[in-house]
Amino acid sequence: MTMTKTDVKIQEFLVGIVLSSNQFEGSIPEDIQILKGLQLPNLSNNFHSGPISPSLPQNKLSGDMALG
Repeated sequence: MTMTKTDVKIQEFLVGIVLSSNQFEGSIPEDIQILKGLQLPNLSNNFHSGPISPSLPQNKLSGDMALG
């Protein structure tokens, strides 16, 4: 995959993202760590399982998120 200037800007400046209530299943991908500016991910009301990556500390998660 080739990174463009726009990709780099998104990675650095994306602060919050709402991905709640999408019926996502499984673990949170390790690739989320490329979003270096991400402060407020909301992954609530999905069906996540497994551990949360150290690159995304639990105190940065918003919403109610039950892990299996």
